[in-house]
Amino acid sequence: MIEYDFWDSNFHSISLYNTLEYLSSNSKNIKELLQHMTKYIKNKSINYSKTNDIPDLSSVGEVAWNFISIIYESGWDSLIANKENRTFRQCVT
Repeated sequence: MIEYDFWDSNFHSISLYNTLEYLSSNSKNIKELLQHMTKYIKNKSINYSKTNDIPDLSSVGEVAWNFISIIYESGWDSLIANKENRTFRQCVT
């Protein structure tokens, strides 16, 4: 279920049906979402004395690790990941 209140012009949906047909647009949308997340994290500072006041923050590390792990498990780590034609596997050691 999509929470439409959280969506704005900066986000695009990911199609779960006919995955191969939409792989190009889905991967672009995933990349853009990761770029937005990177920018958000980069621009936020954390008050270490108050981090326990944010329940979901404690599971961010697990979710990030699951994301990286599924890239390897699915074989996407062999896809070209940068302008130097290096694979994701070569870029993340």
